[in-house]
Amino acid sequence: MPSSNRFRHHRSALALAVCAVLWPLSVCASPTGNINLDAINAAGAYAQGFTGAGVRIGILDSGFDTTHIAFEGKDIIKLYSDQYLEKFGTGVNATQQSHGSHVAGIASGNSSVNYGVAKDASLLLLYSTIQGPTMIYEVADLYKKAIETYDDVKIYSNSWGWVRGLFSYGDIPDETCAFNEVFNSAVKHDKLMVFAAGNQGGLAPADPILPIMRAPSKAGHFINVINIESDHLFEEGFVHGNSSAIEASNRALFASLWSVAAPGTNIVSVEAGSGNGSIEMTGTSMAAPHVAGTLALVQQAFPWMTASQLADCVLTTARKPQEGVYEVLALHPEQTGADPNHNNPDYHLQYGGRLDFRVASPTWSPDENKYVSNVYKESAAIVFWGSAGTKLGDLKALKAEAAERAAAQWREEILDGYEWELDPDAYLEAVDKAYKEWKEYFIKNCTIVEYGIGAGLLDAASAVGGIAELNINRMARWDETNSKWTLPVQTGLNGNEQIAYTLNLAGNGVSRFGNDINEVPWNPTLHITTQEELKAYNEAIQSGQPYKGSSNQTSAPDQADLPVSLVVSGTLGKNNSIVSAGTLVMSGHASYSGSTDVINGATLVIDGIIDNDVQSDATATVAGRGEVGSLTSRGTLSPGDDLNPGNRIGTFHVKGQLKLEAGSSLVLDVGEHTIDQIIVRNLSQDQTSSLTLLAKSGQESNADAPLNITIRTGQYVDQTITLHPSLFFPGLETDDEIFKQVKDAELSWGGGITFEFVTNQDGSFEMHRVENSMQRVGKTVSLSQDAMRRAQKLDAVIQADGILSGTASEFVSAVDILSENLKKGFTESDRQLVAETLENTFASTKADSHLAFDAAAMSRSIRLREVTALSPLTDLYATDVIPEATLVVERANMDGAKSFQSTRTILSAGARRSFGDWALGWKVGGYYDDIEISGPDKGNAQGVFASVSAMREFGAGMRLFGQALLGYGVEDRTRYVSDFYGSKRLDTTTHAVSLGASIGIGRKFAPDRIALSFMPYAQLSWDGIHRDDVRESDSLVAQEYEDELLSVAALEAGLAVKTRSSAASPTGNLFLEGRIAYRNRFHVNGNETYTWTGIGDETNVEFFDNRHAAAAQCRIGWVSSTGHEFALMLDGEAGDSGDERWGASLRWTKHF
Repeated sequence: MPSSNRFRHHRSALALAVCAVLWPLSVCASPTGNINLDAINAAGAYAQGFTGAGVRIGILDSGFDTTHIAFEGKDIIKLYSDQYLEKFGTGVNATQQSHGSHVAGIASGNSSVNYGVAKDASLLLLYSTIQGPTMIYEVADLYKKAIETYDDVKIYSNSWGWVRGLFSYGDIPDETCAFNEVFNSAVKHDKLMVFAAGNQGGLAPADPILPIMRAPSKAGHFINVINIESDHLFEEGFVHGNSSAIEASNRALFASLWSVAAPGTNIVSVEAGSGNGSIEMTGTSMAAPHVAGTLALVQQAFPWMTASQLADCVLTTARKPQEGVYEVLALHPEQTGADPNHNNPDYHLQYGGRLDFRVASPTWSPDENKYVSNVYKESAAIVFWGSAGTKLGDLKALKAEAAERAAAQWREEILDGYEWELDPDAYLEAVDKAYKEWKEYFIKNCTIVEYGIGAGLLDAASAVGGIAELNINRMARWDETNSKWTLPVQTGLNGNEQIAYTLNLAGNGVSRFGNDINEVPWNPTLHITTQEELKAYNEAIQSGQPYKGSSNQTSAPDQADLPVSLVVSGTLGKNNSIVSAGTLVMSGHASYSGSTDVINGATLVIDGIIDNDVQSDATATVAGRGEVGSLTSRGTLSPGDDLNPGNRIGTFHVKGQLKLEAGSSLVLDVGEHTIDQIIVRNLSQDQTSSLTLLAKSGQESNADAPLNITIRTGQYVDQTITLHPSLFFPGLETDDEIFKQVKDAELSWGGGITFEFVTNQDGSFEMHRVENSMQRVGKTVSLSQDAMRRAQKLDAVIQADGILSGTASEFVSAVDILSENLKKGFTESDRQLVAETLENTFASTKADSHLAFDAAAMSRSIRLREVTALSPLTDLYATDVIPEATLVVERANMDGAKSFQSTRTILSAGARRSFGDWALGWKVGGYYDDIEISGPDKGNAQGVFASVSAMREFGAGMRLFGQALLGYGVEDRTRYVSDFYGSKRLDTTTHAVSLGASIGIGRKFAPDRIALSFMPYAQLSWDGIHRDDVRESDSLVAQEYEDELLSVAALEAGLAVKTRSSAASPTGNLFLEGRIAYRNRFHVNGNETYTWTGIGDETNVEFFDNRHAAAAQCRIGWVSSTGHEFALMLDGEAGDSGDERWGASLRWTKHF
């Protein structure tokens, strides 16, 4: 693809100095191993669980090589333009697809490579030629199709553009109306377009992002991305010029409100056509996908956010440049020549401002017979990376400082090492003259520019923590009819007009804001989008006055001085009914001036600090362990963090006034030694105003709508607890109206356990369990003996401890609820349903499945040792190393309560060698085992192993033989269970080390009259597996097993037989080999205890049943004349209770 029609990339670096400017530095140190991902703190986002999963990123570029390993396993949708298909087709074209593949790899390369930001995001790839005069229409058609077809794609990355007036972009037409339709559609469909700023060294971004930023109606849907080099983020200094336009990033002039900087220099990513290679490229083309990938992480964290809110998360959390840091840039480079066929009044701002910065060019003049200074009297700018801060307080000193810094650096560079062939003193005099003249000209004519890199440096870890500012500059939207900005002003729950930033929590999930949130007032400097406005800004600061705006686009909207509020809302559907109501957790410090309103069923968990008022409507919930300035609750107030069982009981702090509307709800948690509390800071000093009860709207008195109080616990309590209203509100006095409300409230139990409440005369109340539900169950329905044993186990724990917590508490709570259905008056079918539910639930707590998994693992470990051992009748005459390989396929069954069916494949390779009267063998291999447990439970295991065997023959044919085995495996287990809430699938993964050893003795007989050898033998073996923890979760019937060494010891007696071959010539023979044996597994140890529902219990059975077994095997083989041996063996075993195993193996051996 010709570089003239997209932002070009080089491997050379643009050294932008940022670290003295960006803070805090500690957030940059992230252990990804990739300097660019570390620069944006990507590891911090990954640590919070965000990788882009469930999000699809759209990318339009010059084609993509999706066969590269970086895209392996990704869900990718491809859209081709007609022009692309005509020129390049759908195959791999490394040249054409180089740029786009590199861009896509940065945005979403998978975890097999270390450069993709959103590693698990899906992709929508838009293939365009990005060439020629039809490019605009080609891109517009592609985007029209994508936006209208793929509603789920919200983020689009664009690393292409142009500058009118540059000869290299001469074939791009000036008329770009087709783009306007596309960009209007992006606004209409709530898309967020990320654009590279361009690499022409300009102060302003290139097209098409510059005209977009000048269109106020498109605010909130476009981001301009600047390139900052990761290698030099933390160096002091200033950059004045570069050797070529390709290395110089455009900046954020006229686009600063919606701009951010990201790494774009020497970026490693996909090399198209290589399969798995990588290549470095440089440019804003590489910076933009870093932002798009980060936005995908943010969208995963907050899937309900609008495009502008996603942008806010990235822009408000960017690491801001230090106030007052600037560099000096040229605005009118002399060497730049514009294409006269393309009139572009912004050309000098879009191109060359960072190129070849020079003060003067002293040269010898033959006519004047001296050096002339040739001062470049062209405009230059002091460009602040962020806010100028206090630097504008003394503009004269600022200009003098900047002039001296720039001119002094130029003077040092031009004199360094220069050899003058003519008059050195005259040359030095000309340089000094130029140095002084240029400073005078600069001080008089320079331009001031703020926010040169927009919001600052991208920070992915902070971005996934939500917004960090309520910035009314980005909240404003353009009123086309009246040509002015408007703000989202609405009346809050406190009755006051406020500028409202509304979060609609679509869905019922949990979102978390971890950042501090402050307020940013109107700043007209951020809205400068034209040269006229820039001129007016400079005139204002030159006169010593603050810039207050010079046009409709820079002037503050009406009501910009109102407080700024945050509205946390559920989602409304037709007829204003609540469709979904999610939860937002705020753990930072919110200091904005307005209230925080929680409405439409939403839940706000405050674990941080909100300085000002919090209000909730009748459908909303406020919870948490944080602190608020004041609180008016019309819905539910629940101290503590219900999302975290460990923090469910907590203290909620109110600095000012707490108002509870009559009819509102309190949800209060109690435990054995702890209780929810609401601490109103001034309650002890001012009972009347610090804690008040508001009359409910439409009610004449509070008595018509009493408080609703729900008592609940995360623990199971089997004892009487006495509670007093003042325990929940420390400092509350008995004559307070809230006290009376609590005293008279009808209490309800929210934990599910059957309790009764008794109110005492002093206002306290007692709660205790009505009846032992286990006894009721035992009296009313018929359960199996095993289920009743577990019911009795629960009662025993309750009686011993008096209190349960965690899953045990929830389990007993559910039993209590079911026990209510066993009271008189319920139908027989209802009672039968209760019995079935209890029976199925208790059955799911049995240890059978995991014991069967362990039995299968032990059976497999035993077989690994057996199939890799030397045969008792191994020939000892071969002194060469004899290699062999074996493939075993077999099926094993174990019946009974712990039944399993195991289908195994074992592959091993190794060798043996004889040394006269003894032999040594060794093997390594791997296995895969598919396991079916009784019912739907199933699993699989895979692993590797190694074994070594040895044999020694003594006189009279006596042989001693032994073996040792070591293996490692991973096993996935799936158990299908039933608890009180229905059926569930529980998946666990466990790791195990296999150990085995054996020693045997036998005597070999070889009668001369027949070519047959046989050996009676006896063998002692020990096999073990050291299994790590098994811990199920997400169910009331979850089980846990501690890591343990499981072992089996066995004694075997048998007879081995084999046809004999000639020691001199073992080849060219057919042979038979077999064995019969009896095995007595006299010792089985392990799996004696486990935990179900959080309660320790005994398994009461041995995990391995197969105590007595008979085994037989038969092998037939043939040795070719070339020494290759091929053998087929059939093998089987039958044991106790119908346990059995059978299989076949193939073995190859090479004799020398």
